[in-house]
Amino acid sequence: MADTKCKFCPSEKVFKFGVVSRLFWDVPQNGSPVVTDFKGQRLRCCLCKKTWTEYPKGVQKWLQATDALIDYIHAARDQKTQIEIARECGLEVNTIKKIQKKRKTS
Repeated sequence: MADTKCKFCPSEKVFKFGVVSRLFWDVPQNGSPVVTDFKGQRLRCCLCKKTWTEYPKGVQKWLQATDALIDYIHAARDQKTQIEIARECGLEVNTIKKIQKKRKTS
């Protein structure tokens, strides 16, 4: 049994249900994109039978990017264009716009 509660019901009985490997974009090094392989623990509830994945802190699942990359993109917005940031990070320009827009509304 894992040391966590179900995200969907009050049960405290959950068990490990495999591991998922996901690639997350990280802060560029020496002007080149960096991709990090994170392992997410799959869990399953014994009561409701629903499954979910727990990722380490510091990653944004909605974007498959680290918090450090998102902070980097916001810090670079005053010195570089969105196109330059996108090239350096290995992301699409629309993704850079989406990140910057999300921060404005948060």
